[in-house]
Amino acid sequence: MLAFVLALIAGAVVPFCQETIRQFLPKVGKGDIALEDTEIQILTLLALLIAVALLVALSGSHAHALPLLFGGGIGFFGKRIWVYVKTNTE
Repeated sequence: MLAFVLALIAGAVVPFCQETIRQFLPKVGKGDIALEDTEIQILTLLALLIAVALLVALSGSHAHALPLLFGGGIGFFGKRIWVYVKTNTE
């Protein structure tokens, strides 16, 4: 459950963290890496999910892939899912 909740939060904060990842990439590699916005979002989500998996593992719990994927996906697409449900249930 901890992995799901943390992954949900990680998916939700992707828009706030993607600029940090965009600024970090040129410092890591030699030269400029040309990535589109969607690729930066995916890279940010992956980095955050890896961090969540490490945090869960350090807490002593088991970090299974399924809760990480579901939590990250729901967190990432949560705003769109909420608008879809809200507009189609009225």
